[in-house]
Formats: sequence, structure tokens, C-alpha cells
Amino acid sequence: MSSTDDFKHAMRRLTSTISLITTAEDGNRYGMAMTAVCSLGIIPPSLLISVAHTASMHAPLLRVRRFAVNILSAEQSFLVGPFSGKVKGDERFAFGEWAAGVHGLPQLAGAQATIFCDVEQTFEHSGHTVLIGSVEETVYHATIGPLLYENGKFARAQLLQ
Repeated sequence: MSSTDDFKHAMRRLTSTISLITTAEDGNRYGMAMTAVCSLGIIPPSLLISVAHTASMHAPLLRVRRFAVNILSAEQSFLVGPFSGKVKGDERFAFGEWAAGVHGLPQLAGAQATIFCDVEQTFEHSGHTVLIGSVEETVYHATIGPLLYENGKFARAQLLQ
């Protein structure tokens, strides 16, 4: 069996796009930075996210059962710190330009894409709730330049010919 350290070192070789997951409940906005986002299926469109039980948005997300995935552009790295716990609560939304999207979910202006989901299914694993979201609506920009995370650092994609 692989050690925790070996697993962490292996995962540092998995380059991931950084997204801000958001939800809203009773006028309160919640959000967190995440790389644990995965396309699950096209028919019907669905995706999967994983939220730690300790995350401030965990309980509201399970009550509301709706979330938005705001996929960051390479120019939006300044948002990762506030949404990774360096800033608490609604103060996180003082960073970046936000609007109310589908069902009032926080939508980030300039995000590569925003995917609005209804929670279709959940299950528990290893201190996290895994949520399967049924995609309700998508908004995206024509240009592609996502913010990536690789080996503990921000990165940009380099297209190969």
C-alpha cells in the first residue's frame, strides 16, 4: 500500500484547473477554491466535486443543493488565496467581480466558464462529501487560458503542435 507521502508526491504530478465553487443561502454567499472538479458525463451533462466536511460551505451547500463552478483564468490567481481560507465568509467576495447568476448563485466575471449545477446525488468518503451535479446552465468565453495548479504552484497551459 502506498504511503500518504508517496500519494501526495504522485498527486503533485497531476496538473489541475483551479475553480471557485460557490453557493448562496438566505442572502449569504459561500465559496472555496478547488481542484477536485471532474466531468462525469455528457448525456446528461454532469460533474463531480468533493467538499471537506470542515469547509464553511459544506452545510449550506447540502441544504441548498445548488452550486456554481467558476473556472479561473490564468489572470485570476489573486482569487485563490482568499477562497482558500485566508479570508473568511462573505469577505471573500470583495475580491473579483461577482454577480448573481442562475438561482442567485455567485458568478465570477471573467471566469473561463461558469457551470451551474443542481445536486443530484451525494455520498460520503474520507471526511468529504462527494457531490454529483446535474448541469443546469453553462456560460463560457471564447478564449481559453485556464489557471492551472501543478507541483504546488500556479501554471499556464502550453499548447503542443
